[in-house]
Amino acid sequence: MKKLTLFLMLALGSLHQNALSQEPDIELLHNAAERGNVAAQFQLATAYYTGQGVSQNHAEAVKWYL
Repeated sequence: MKKLTLFLMLALGSLHQNALSQEPDIELLHNAAERGNVAAQFQLATAYYTGQGVSQNHAEAVKWYL
């Protein structure tokens, strides 16, 4: 049972890390954000804030966060 638990924890951690390391599709997010999709606006703002998939731009991030 302990081995199974350890395996599941490692597998889930690996999946989570892969999800975090993927670059967002900025063009898709930008189009959805402009159409008013709140989730896309937040993801786009976060991408600009962290520089993931785009050049880091805090002013652009603030624009999309607000």
